[in-house]
Amino acid sequence: DIRSKEVLKEALLAYDGTMIIVSHDRDFLDGLVKSIYEVTPTGLKQHLGTIYEFLRDKDAESIAHFEMSQSKPTKSIEEPKPQAGSKQEYEERKERTKEIRRLKNKVSNCEKQIAEMESRVQELDKVIAGLDYSNEAQSAKILSEYGKLKEQLENVMYTWEESENQLAALKLDDES
Repeated sequence: DIRSKEVLKEALLAYDGTMIIVSHDRDFLDGLVKSIYEVTPTGLKQHLGTIYEFLRDKDAESIAHFEMSQSKPTKSIEEPKPQAGSKQEYEERKERTKEIRRLKNKVSNCEKQIAEMESRVQELDKVIAGLDYSNEAQSAKILSEYGKLKEQLENVMYTWEESENQLAALKLDDES
């Protein structure tokens, strides 16, 4: 919840050591980190500054948008043509191609959901910042929606990550 996140952030700010923080929550990272490490195919790349400066430099609205822009465009997959080989090999290639297409669609759908949910989280962050806590029913409703949305966002991000990993594994199998 928001209060727990604030308490954690305050505790981390009070710590006088080095930390590695992994989070997709840019509001949590804001004011907490002084540099961002981007994981690239060639290694780590350090960016000095805040999360918002990093996103501005990368011309991205959110971390998910940045990650989506970094995913390499994939070549369209054509239906495999039977080659010299058994019918079983052909059927296996056909099934693998079908699975790759299914995973690509799943990844794309997750990315759309993530973008929509992050946009709604931003809206709710603004609403919560100006929330009148004396109206318990209204504040409870908004905070409940916020909590459920953050949980859904986390689940969709997990699904996206799992699908990307499965897709990468299938592509590796194709290359070998």
